[in-house]
Amino acid sequence: MLTNDSIDVFMLQKLQAKQARYLEAMRKGADVIDISDINAQELKTAIITNPETRANIEIEIQQKKIENEKNKFLADSAFVLRKYEEYTKEKEKVTHAELTYSRIEGYANEGDEKSDYWINQLPHYQRMIDLAKIDLEKVAQKLIEKGVNVTEIEKQTEISEAKIEKLEFQIENLPQLREELVSQYRLEKEESLRIAENCDYVREREMENTELFKNKYLDKVVSNKEENIVGGESKSYSSRKR
Repeated sequence: MLTNDSIDVFMLQKLQAKQARYLEAMRKGADVIDISDINAQELKTAIITNPETRANIEIEIQQKKIENEKNKFLADSAFVLRKYEEYTKEKEKVTHAELTYSRIEGYANEGDEKSDYWINQLPHYQRMIDLAKIDLEKVAQKLIEKGVNVTEIEKQTEISEAKIEKLEFQIENLPQLREELVSQYRLEKEESLRIAENCDYVREREMENTELFKNKYLDKVVSNKEENIVGGESKSYSSRKR
């Protein structure tokens, strides 16, 4: 007898799957059963019958996994960035100078009475950009002399930032994923209960056990025959020798 809305149905299904694997191995004469498709994490949450509780636990597990991966990338990025911290500071100066030039250029293009003044100031701000880039190049050259590849570090940083952004997007979408999981688990629960109601488990176990023990009996008979043949050959050989 199966208790409705309990672990009984789940456990029965897993026992059925286990016995089916064993029977299949017996039919093929295999010594090893492939269990690569078994998801241990799924088994831990599958015993929970409440769809919302199961979804909450699954989301919590997913969030911890994503956050751990994100923290790993953050730590790697911090370690790499420390190698060229001076270069980063100089690069920020270049960025600041370029933003300032863009702002002044905007003033110059407004077309009012002060436009001429701002137009005359543009060469000065362009020189600030050029000087900042020269300082940046000097720092880059020092790092190269120390064996630090600035281009490679920038590439690694961009890749890490892209991965971190992707993980953050996944975290933001977890509430939506939870709703999808709740719907999925409700359907799975309804299907499990429907299957449980329509199955004759006693008859199924009878058929499986009959096949299982029949195979064991045949193996034992074959083994005994082989032992008898080997024993007979040994006695025959001993008689001839005497």
